[in-house]
Amino acid sequence: LGIAFVNVPSLLRKVRIVMVGGGFLYSLFLTSYQFLMLEERCLICLLSAATVASIAAILIWDWRYPRDASRPAREWTVFAAISGLCLVVLLLDWQFSAKAVDTATTVASVDETVDPRLCFYDENMPYFENLDQIVGPGAPVLGNPDGELTVMEFLDPNCNHCKFVHPTMKHLVDKYGDRVRFVFKPVTIVGGPTHSLDEAMALWLAAEAGTLEGMLDLQFDNQSPQTGISLDRLIDFADDLGMDEDQFRRDMIDRRLEPTVRQTMRVFDGMGLGGVPAILVGGRMVNSGSRSVGCIGHFIESELAAEPVP
Repeated sequence: LGIAFVNVPSLLRKVRIVMVGGGFLYSLFLTSYQFLMLEERCLICLLSAATVASIAAILIWDWRYPRDASRPAREWTVFAAISGLCLVVLLLDWQFSAKAVDTATTVASVDETVDPRLCFYDENMPYFENLDQIVGPGAPVLGNPDGELTVMEFLDPNCNHCKFVHPTMKHLVDKYGDRVRFVFKPVTIVGGPTHSLDEAMALWLAAEAGTLEGMLDLQFDNQSPQTGISLDRLIDFADDLGMDEDQFRRDMIDRRLEPTVRQTMRVFDGMGLGGVPAILVGGRMVNSGSRSVGCIGHFIESELAAEPVP
């Protein structure tokens, strides 16, 4: 924020305004991407855009009107106001996130009531007829591997929204696992192409060892979107789940399953998916507003009964 309060020559002031304006437009782009592509809201992005806009307004004022003796006091008042706004929004975001986790964990596992008229597939996504091809060999599966219906979720272990949906998916596996194949495809979306790579590989290894559900639980319970989960911690998880710790360590260090994870990411991109969690029921993408036990359960039962779903 100090960039708005440094006294510099007139030409540099203009350059500074252009730079801050560009920062504001970029923040606006990130915010729009959250709403339009990921269909989620991001208080931090809004905070960034509001802060940069405030700084730009200060700079424009500074450029249009000359300084006088009273300006420093006014500027520091604005500086304090913006800093206070940042703190308030960060606290609100922290409170919202904590409540969202509690709500997702509590409600998703018990609420099966639904009005089918309020459940929708994503009309902007095509029907994927080649779902078995997309699943591929050896994919992480829960439920019945030979189930008459496939439900697939693309997820990132560091994605907060995937964590919120996890209790829903666990409940559905428990209820429909005897007839449905639930496929979990880990991808690397959060923090760049390698941020979640170790965790995704660990999920594939856990699937090979028959401990996929436990590894999913541990990764979401210990989720750390900023840094990811360390290799040592993942090895501890493998040990806790009764996996061969030495073999797990070797596979992780040798990066045996890295090509598999990267291929999954290419499939994800090739399907035109823009964010996670992305849930498909029998080849149709579930709308982001219908990721509930009730709605997905309605879709599953309709597909199993071979009835058309509105």
